[in-house]
Amino acid sequence: MIRDTNGKVALIDSAYTALLKGVNPEMTTVLIDQDDWRQQVVAPFTARNTPDTLAYVIYTSGSTGRPKGTLVTHKNVTSLATGGGFVSLTAQDVLLSTGSPSFDATTIEYWGMLLNGGQLILMSEKQLLEQTLLKQEIKKRGITLMWFTASWFNQLIDEDITIFEGLKTVMTGGEKLSETHIRKFQAAHPHIVVMNGYGPTENTTFSLTHDIPHLEEGHRIPIGKPLANRTAYVLSNDLQLLPVGVPGELYLGGVGVSRGYLHQENLTAERFINDPFSDVPGAKLYKTGDRARWLANGTVEFMGRIDEQVKIRGFRIEPGEIDAVLRQCPGVKDAVVTVDTSRNGEKRLVGYVVPVAEYDHEQIFDYLRDRLPAYMVPAFLIRMEILPLTANGKVDKRALPAPDDNALFNTTPYTAPRDEKETAIIAIWERLLGVAQVGIHNNFFELGGHSLLATRVVSAIRKELETALVVKDLFTHPTVAQLAAYLQTQQGGIDNIVATIRPDKVPLSFNQERLWFIDQLEGTTQYHLPVILRLRGTLQSNALQEALSNIVQRHESLRTVIRQADGQPYQHVLPQIVGSCR
Repeated sequence: MIRDTNGKVALIDSAYTALLKGVNPEMTTVLIDQDDWRQQVVAPFTARNTPDTLAYVIYTSGSTGRPKGTLVTHKNVTSLATGGGFVSLTAQDVLLSTGSPSFDATTIEYWGMLLNGGQLILMSEKQLLEQTLLKQEIKKRGITLMWFTASWFNQLIDEDITIFEGLKTVMTGGEKLSETHIRKFQAAHPHIVVMNGYGPTENTTFSLTHDIPHLEEGHRIPIGKPLANRTAYVLSNDLQLLPVGVPGELYLGGVGVSRGYLHQENLTAERFINDPFSDVPGAKLYKTGDRARWLANGTVEFMGRIDEQVKIRGFRIEPGEIDAVLRQCPGVKDAVVTVDTSRNGEKRLVGYVVPVAEYDHEQIFDYLRDRLPAYMVPAFLIRMEILPLTANGKVDKRALPAPDDNALFNTTPYTAPRDEKETAIIAIWERLLGVAQVGIHNNFFELGGHSLLATRVVSAIRKELETALVVKDLFTHPTVAQLAAYLQTQQGGIDNIVATIRPDKVPLSFNQERLWFIDQLEGTTQYHLPVILRLRGTLQSNALQEALSNIVQRHESLRTVIRQADGQPYQHVLPQIVGSCR
């Protein structure tokens, strides 16, 4: 990527100096972790920007083993951050960024705030993955808006659904959303807007969005309608418009369409075609490779990939790129990478390798780790004598053997647990990883674990072993034996929650204060949730009244009212409520 962009200046951490100089020794570096970085000498340069001037190059996966550098302009960015009309972005908003700078979700996070006067909050990845710290930051900073990849969003809902309290809007996507998790979220947070965001990097982050209404059982979630300054078409193979309900390929247009790919003119011409539906000179459509169809309500439903590009944990991956890297590995004659689904529903990459002679499992893994980001390294490598072919000479992926979970353990001899703590940790790993017979020297990440699963493991250990643990501890002690030994050194368990003396006037929560304020202005009958139930049979009024009274008496929240003193609202818990059934 450095050679491809021919960059002149790099802002880097000192730890990467040698690596960068090895790639481009002529590049000027500014060491941003040094106290004097602002005084470091850089040749002055001038920039005269227009809306069509290049803003940045962002790289996505490429099928040839060469990442594609997408050319995004200032107009593309501002069309997303200020003209899309899909989400309210104001000076009162506070957004906590969750994306890596190399992930295009940060375009809406960074510029959505900076171009609208809002406040942008940054946290390290380790802090974001530590649920307690994330929850504290949301509350402390008054965060109103956040983006979550679908996998992470689902996990947070399962682990601690209260983490979202205080937010006004949640943007999520990157993968197909889980209807089950959306319903669970809406039941817990009916006043938080949940937006499904869809869009490739080539059309500047978001192309279509959908504010998800109350989701009924059995209803699927569409990717929505185009942003105000974007267009979407479902076309046939000969680029004809398809009617409602008929699947075709999704093409995207409007001011979000980028210039194309850096130094890849042929690919640009293939993916960015002239827009036959636009009167704007030079307008382009981007060919997404996604199957979709229009629904009767005017939204678009995503129906999967036409090509083999996949998304795993929010990352867009073309297995062909990993194929290309694998084939370059010394000792590998041929290779192919596919996607498999584990027993617990996790997508994972599987590499099939035909060795030249001797098969060195670890050497190949090391080669891949040195050249690919962690999310692109296959969970499995399976040795093959020959790759099966179809009649037309292509690799027959359907004929490839399914991965055996036990293959993950072949390089590490099995050693049984030696005590109750190791046994308990193994049980948690096997349950969450969906594998069997984990030994005490197996590495969590080599078994298919990743950062999202790590947070679930930590949560389970805290709950089941009543031991304090944070996510970074699992990265530092990735085997059962190491983790159990580390836990043994920790003094005490999780601090017990100690009841405090309740003040006479309990302050309102953020949501209570908001509803109280609205009630003062215009009333809150729209927030009332009346329910009518038809009971069949003979009703025992006394039993029903006693049951309802016991529930109200058991739960203080059902006996809590808001009162005022000197103009300040506060919570007051009634000692008892006496009601009657009629």
